[in-house]
Amino acid sequence: MNYRYQTILLLLFLSSSLLSAQTPIQIWSKNKTKKPGYFNFYSDKYHDNLWLEIDEFNREFLYVNSLTNAIGSNDIGLDRNQLGQTQVVFFQRQGSKVFLVQPNLKYRAISDNQREQNAVKEAFATSILFGFKIVAEENGRVIIDLTEFLMQDAHGVIQSLQNSHQGTYNLDKSRSALFFPRTKNFPKNTELESILTFTGQPTGQWIQSVTPSPEAVTVHQHHSFLQLPDENY
Repeated sequence: MNYRYQTILLLLFLSSSLLSAQTPIQIWSKNKTKKPGYFNFYSDKYHDNLWLEIDEFNREFLYVNSLTNAIGSNDIGLDRNQLGQTQVVFFQRQGSKVFLVQPNLKYRAISDNQREQNAVKEAFATSILFGFKIVAEENGRVIIDLTEFLMQDAHGVIQSLQNSHQGTYNLDKSRSALFFPRTKNFPKNTELESILTFTGQPTGQWIQSVTPSPEAVTVHQHHSFLQLPDENY
């Protein structure tokens, strides 16, 4: 009996030692798949969620969204492989949150004087494009949940349908999902994609002529995070 008791204690001790040897991100990422690249990202078993690893804050990079599967009407203006706005952005930490920030590049001090640079920087607004909660962190690296960011109407499909008088639509998240066949990672760019379905009442002939059920319009939206060119560009 004493031998069995000692064996149980030993197993518990070994289990506790192995757990304590793991880092917080290693513990969090158990049962998740890691894809290394420009920004390391993780996914769960069913690919319902995607998390991004940030190892350096305030590092600028390019963010571009596009439509890889579109609506098919030139009149509406939502064409296949249509690029959205190209934005220089960076991740910034504020307490337990991380912001995706677009700096104001329209107004910059052409000077090496730090005070002049700060004066111009503080005089004009920046744009926080999205906010994220930190789910795990260690030694300056953090993990954020990127799912909601990828599932938003970043390309402005709703506004385009409204402006072209095709109807009033809303994003239906129950008919939207991450699309992993075109979600990939590379050393200088991270490529992410989602399926978005917009539901509403069609009022225009264009949308009705190109959609099988114009009450539900489904497109693919792609997000690219790209390393900026070096100083020799």
